[in-house]
Amino acid sequence: MRSVWEIPSLPFIFRALEMPHNPPGIPDAMPFHLGIHQASGRFAQLPTPRLDSILARAYADGSMITGVMQEEGIGRQYTEDFLSVVTGVVGRERLDGLSVLEIGSGTGYLLHRLQLLGARVRGVEPGPQGERAAERYDVRVERGFFPGVDVGDGYDLVILYLLLEHVPDPESVLRAVADVARPGGTVLVAVQDEEPYIRSGEISLLFHEHYSYFSARTLERTIRTAGATEVDVRRSAFSNLLFAIYLPDDASDNREDVAPDIDLALAFRSRAEKVVASVWNEIDAVRDGHGTIGLFVPSRAANVLAMRKDTFEGIRFFDDNSALKGTYFPGIPIPIEDREDLFRSPPSRVLIMSLSFGTTIADAVRPHLPKEVELRPLSVLL
Repeated sequence: MRSVWEIPSLPFIFRALEMPHNPPGIPDAMPFHLGIHQASGRFAQLPTPRLDSILARAYADGSMITGVMQEEGIGRQYTEDFLSVVTGVVGRERLDGLSVLEIGSGTGYLLHRLQLLGARVRGVEPGPQGERAAERYDVRVERGFFPGVDVGDGYDLVILYLLLEHVPDPESVLRAVADVARPGGTVLVAVQDEEPYIRSGEISLLFHEHYSYFSARTLERTIRTAGATEVDVRRSAFSNLLFAIYLPDDASDNREDVAPDIDLALAFRSRAEKVVASVWNEIDAVRDGHGTIGLFVPSRAANVLAMRKDTFEGIRFFDDNSALKGTYFPGIPIPIEDREDLFRSPPSRVLIMSLSFGTTIADAVRPHLPKEVELRPLSVLL
């Protein structure tokens, strides 16, 4: 791994908080060391023993961040999107007789939906949400970290949904996956497509939970290095997810030039510093005029705020996820408000921090805000 940027401190975000502080034993903020995996060209966080230890504690406490599949809100849309990929890969709407293992099964909602379609399902999850899932949905979930927990073998389909970015050595995890899939079985991987964020210098992509920041190219190289000749990487029609479908084998073919991806990663720091400056210029301009600024999708704003030691005066947080209302990010004493709060008491300006859904959100909220409220998607600044 090649080190490229040591950030002194970023918020340690792993779930919504009732108070603006993490539970005991988990710091509100930690250093963040960025690097490049030379063989695959992927952008990555450098592991440290302290980080590994704190992450293990956070996962055991119940990590839950964006993109999770669940019954409520946008989580339902993520689920429907992914289920369409699964049934497309299998080639039929019903999954009767299919054995499925999901590594990192989270809320268990995907397992539940797959079971309703006829599949025989099993999950692995280190957090307490796995035990709650087993009780709520009557699915089998082993509590622990893969491959440390025994799940048997011979699975027709192995799913890693937003899991691969969480492990420091994804190649070793993928090799272990090959041991539990049956010969001819399929592996389906879903990760965030981070290339647009890397290319634009969007520092919000950095979470301590994420070791790897994949593009379509670096994801395919990582899988090929772990053992696969045919890798089909697709883009989600709904979100910024990448789906990789492959059959494990003993091949290792990774001869593609990684130089362009390394160059892209090397340029990230200067671009990110410009984005941080641009957002703070927006905040300063509003506050200098004695106004308030609302940051919509605040999970994408926390890192920006942490990059400059300043007060939080005049800043408000808004999010569409009703479950986040009244919660906090560590070290940031700004409670999250919902869309109704925005309409009832709008700030002077709203900056929408989501690259993926910024325009959609802007179109939805504009008719409900007074004309004098400025509404700006982050893409305008980038």
